[in-house]
Amino acid sequence: MTVLTPRQEEFLSQFIAFYQRTGRPVHYPELAEELNLGKVTVYEKLRQLEDQGYVRSEYHLPEGDRGPGRSTVHFLPTEKTRTRVYYDQELENQQEDWEQAAAEILRKLEETEEGNYDSLLSDLVKRISHQKSPLVYLTETSTAIVLAVNSLRDRAESLRPLEQIRRIGLPGEIDLSALPGIGISLSLVERVNERVSDFLAAQSGKYHTALQHLDEEKQRLVSEFTRRVTQIVHGK
Repeated sequence: MTVLTPRQEEFLSQFIAFYQRTGRPVHYPELAEELNLGKVTVYEKLRQLEDQGYVRSEYHLPEGDRGPGRSTVHFLPTEKTRTRVYYDQELENQQEDWEQAAAEILRKLEETEEGNYDSLLSDLVKRISHQKSPLVYLTETSTAIVLAVNSLRDRAESLRPLEQIRRIGLPGEIDLSALPGIGISLSLVERVNERVSDFLAAQSGKYHTALQHLDEEKQRLVSEFTRRVTQIVHGK
């Protein structure tokens, strides 16, 4: 997916809002007036989005004019943008699901006897593959990685990853994209449940794909949650 700059993100959102409100292809001078911007500026911005596949242009003759005449250019969102908008709306709708899932995981962690997380880890592994919400999927997978690493807490090879995860997402520290690599590295360590390590390694591609669809705020939520999980299991 083409990465937009923050200004392009904002302009695309404004374009979508105007298109949804009017319910018809957008004639760029109308959008320029709506946004209090120059017509040339808006036209150039729309052409940039078209080059990146987010909008498409089409030419319209003046209404009622069926003969030769000067056509005007209008813009519409592409399927790429429609999918993006739907995905964003789905993420918003899934916020409540995430809050419930996160609270349930924390409750089980708090109630579980220190170091005895095998049952919870097994439950997570069973349901992660069927999880449709990207936000919940990332949260459950991150928790599973923390629990798998924590199973080695009495061995030196677990100390550095645990300390890294405890600071994940903080300035100057690793971010969520590094977690799958930690999960893959577990397959190299003896005494780690082979089924769990193989499963976590297999999730790497899906994890990164789901992560790309989260905005910074939701990535922050998952990072904070992951730090909280690490504090509970490693701090007991």
